[in-house]
Amino acid sequence: MTITTNLNGKRGIELLQDPSLNKSTAFTEAKKQALGLVGLVPDVTESEDIQLRRVMQQLGHKSTDLALLRSQFPGLLTMDEWLAGAGKPALLSAIQSGSGEVALR
Repeated sequence: MTITTNLNGKRGIELLQDPSLNKSTAFTEAKKQALGLVGLVPDVTESEDIQLRRVMQQLGHKSTDLALLRSQFPGLLTMDEWLAGAGKPALLSAIQSGSGEVALR
């Protein structure tokens, strides 16, 4: 079986170190074999949707004391505040450049 993917020739650890390519447990067994990932990722295969639901559930159990954080970090912005200000142009620029990098400072 031949699996064709556009991973810029990346395999194994190199592939896992690229956040734009790393699908964690969403790699099928065939793709794990083809991409040299056996033993580098968990044996289980989960869809990206299941992974997202698990993360959202875990985040739902976390509490953030925003007032305390702002007292310790006066310039701290929420994502909405950042996007309403300087963040939106920076994010749009990163998306349009295709580099996937956003300068936060």
